[in-house]
Amino acid sequence: MSLLPFLGGFTLFFWATATWWIPMLAILSYWQHVVRKIDRAYSVLYWDIVFPIGMYTVCTFEPEDVMKLPFLAWLPHILIHVALLGWALTFLGMMRSGARWWRGPIPVEIGPTR
Repeated sequence: MSLLPFLGGFTLFFWATATWWIPMLAILSYWQHVVRKIDRAYSVLYWDIVFPIGMYTVCTFEPEDVMKLPFLAWLPHILIHVALLGWALTFLGMMRSGARWWRGPIPVEIGPTR
């Protein structure tokens, strides 16, 4: 029982660190695709963005319930939709990329040479 305040404090510290990381993911994505205009073709690295959002959402449910922090109650209900949308878009990109790979390279017709 004597460790509960210590554990609660560290839990909030790590949760606050994760809270800072989610906007940083959005800023870095904006910088990559809008400012630097890097193409949005599917990359397996997009799962590195989707996974933390989902885990942050799941990990926000517990502190709200266990530590009685009612101001956190609305956040997971919104972020679950963001996480599912991100997961679905990344999954669709992966399937589209896989279908393109499965079909093989697009044949190029070469006209008659003179």
